[in-house]
Amino acid sequence: MTIGAPLLRPEVLIVRHILPKTTTALAAVAVAATGGIAAETAAPQTAEATSTGTTARVTANSSDRWQATKLASSRVNKTPYRYGGTSLRTGADCSGFVQTVFKNQGVSLPRTAAQQKSAVRKIHRTWLRAGDLVFYGSYHVGVYVGNGYIVDAPSSGRMVSKRKMWSGSRTYGTLRPA
Repeated sequence: MTIGAPLLRPEVLIVRHILPKTTTALAAVAVAATGGIAAETAAPQTAEATSTGTTARVTANSSDRWQATKLASSRVNKTPYRYGGTSLRTGADCSGFVQTVFKNQGVSLPRTAAQQKSAVRKIHRTWLRAGDLVFYGSYHVGVYVGNGYIVDAPSSGRMVSKRKMWSGSRTYGTLRPA
């Protein structure tokens, strides 16, 4: 075996490319246990409220978080703020922007900042990494890109920007698995 070679069997690698990201892990376990592709797979994970009022946690692998960070950064000064928008070309508000950059990686986040805050795992600032989310109250969210900076859709009349995190009621959330 060469260094850096996948530790998974070829069947698992095939599963990784044909199934949604959230079912891939379950399918990989099934392949490892049975030697074949499972007949049934779980539905993709979403952050919808359950009957008990709790919210499922959304997770994303490191590659997806990194790609979302790169995509968010690439839209600086290119995507206008648009209330209720979710388009990286014609405009997005803060939560629509975050939702869309992760959706492009196959990660399903809810629509509003408050819902996104409930859907991710809270972390302390010392654990903050690129691809994590920074929330200001329950009304604003941005993608952390490292070195104390976020990329966000700030307000009407402005473009998506990269800026230093400002003081205020900040909380941090991650899509990294627990």
